[in-house]
Amino acid sequence: MKAIKRTFGDYAKNACSSVPQVHDRPPARRGGGIELAATIFAIQNQVIPPTINVENQDPECDLDCVPNVAREAKITAD
Repeated sequence: MKAIKRTFGDYAKNACSSVPQVHDRPPARRGGGIELAATIFAIQNQVIPPTINVENQDPECDLDCVPNVAREAKITAD
């Protein structure tokens, strides 16, 4: 969380998600393609994929990680 905030500043207030848990973290040679496909799908369909298996998020983590359920949102590629 601290690294994300330090890197992205105010932009870190936007929703972020992590999809590797969804596709069981394949080897890097395939994982990048899956991540790219998920990103393109998200932009085309205006849906943020969920970060699955979020059960007890640390109270100090105030990032919007889109827990467990996809969310409709306006997504741009700029």
